[in-house]
Amino acid sequence: MKAGIRRKWTDLGATVLYGEYTQYIDQIGPAALNAGVTSSEFTRWGLGVAQEIDKAAMSVWLKYRQHGGELTGGPFAGDLDAFRYISAGGLIYF
Repeated sequence: MKAGIRRKWTDLGATVLYGEYTQYIDQIGPAALNAGVTSSEFTRWGLGVAQEIDKAAMSVWLKYRQHGGELTGGPFAGDLDAFRYISAGGLIYF
């Protein structure tokens, strides 16, 4: 699920604020099945902001995401350490 709000608060262009959440249950690949994994649950959530710059026909963004999970069965059973990252970027439309 991803939800947000898009408003024009400045003369630059619209600003987008959003949040996201995803859950994957039992999406196990062949390698994990061969290692003895019997079930899995992975989650991802994040927050972000994007700024549209109308005069330059571009957008810039900043986002934070966290990934985590749990495996049942096999040698890697248990909670997986969370993976967190921040990314930024831009896109010029031409």
